[in-house]
Amino acid sequence: MFITLICVYFFAFILLARFLKEISIQDKILSFLIVFMTSGFVYLSSILILLFLIYDTFLVYKPKTNQLIQMFFFVAIISVTSFLGNNNKVNFLEYLQLIIFGLLLIFIRIRDYNYMKSVCTGFFIGSIIISASILISHFIFDSLSQETLVFFSISSTYNYTIYFLFFGLIISSEFLFTRSSHKILCFFIFSMLSFLLQSRSGFTLGLLFFVLFTINVKINFRSIFLLSTLSVAGFFTLNSSFIDKDNPNDILYSIVNFDNNTSNLERVQMVLGAFKTLNQEPYGAGVGNTSSSLKKLGISHPHAHNLLANWVYELGYIGIILTRFFFIFILKSIRIRQSFSQQKFKIAIIAYIIVMSVLNSLQFNIMVSLITFFGISLAYSNDNYSEC
Repeated sequence: MFITLICVYFFAFILLARFLKEISIQDKILSFLIVFMTSGFVYLSSILILLFLIYDTFLVYKPKTNQLIQMFFFVAIISVTSFLGNNNKVNFLEYLQLIIFGLLLIFIRIRDYNYMKSVCTGFFIGSIIISASILISHFIFDSLSQETLVFFSISSTYNYTIYFLFFGLIISSEFLFTRSSHKILCFFIFSMLSFLLQSRSGFTLGLLFFVLFTINVKINFRSIFLLSTLSVAGFFTLNSSFIDKDNPNDILYSIVNFDNNTSNLERVQMVLGAFKTLNQEPYGAGVGNTSSSLKKLGISHPHAHNLLANWVYELGYIGIILTRFFFIFILKSIRIRQSFSQQKFKIAIIAYIIVMSVLNSLQFNIMVSLITFFGISLAYSNDNYSEC
């Protein structure tokens, strides 16, 4: 397997060197590091990216004074709340992940077109590697499962892998390609992978934002889009077990199945339960202690599958304030005076991140935090993308 990994990422490096000939070596390295996120080596790939971002932020582009002040107050508030505000033991690794997630957003800045191209190319090539691995595992070796998804994935999980694939096959294809046939192919691959990885959010949001991007295509796209959509929908309907109400993993039926699909009920219970804990734990249970709070509700999960709920469980009222600042921050990239068509690219990114923050805890996993950071940086740099 290691020989395969070496060959795949060496070939990816050659592709990047060819397609990114006109950009700086720094942007090429960043693009390759994003591709390397798909290797399955979570800590190695995340550490390499963080080292690159530290170099880029503090040595190449020196931070502004107000950013340093924001960094001080953010670290101080999270640290005091985590270590002095409650009596529970703090998970230092998750504390560090939360700090990193916040600092990434504090030091974010508007970048140029070449940066956007390098990030999108990294997402796209990484998604092609993951797609090939999943399709080969399923259709040739018939061995695709959550347990075997170790390499060529994001943190060895279905949900985080589809999160990466959305940016690679839906967002990046919109930036990199002008031909509608290429975008349709990427959408078809993404839809198939959403089905194989049992991602309801991926299947639904992928279709939604694909439609958003293709509304204004000037060629005779209506018939092409109609046929492709009907084909994809027909494929998944015929291959779905939605008439089997005992299957909790069915994509189509489980979206509205609140009776037999306990996942939906648990998510609602986890969100409502977070606010019930505020009276007993106004400063939260401490970073990394969401699972202990959930156990009191009779739910066994490491996190709350919701950004707000997760931060409320861990930080109490500070978590509500932190969530508010997070949403305001990402929404600031949208320009009120610009038309919708000019901002479709950034609106799709921001809307997707907001929806996923309702469905997942974005800071719970360092790889998800990095993917979210790069997504937001693309949205902030969108004004340098003349075709949007």
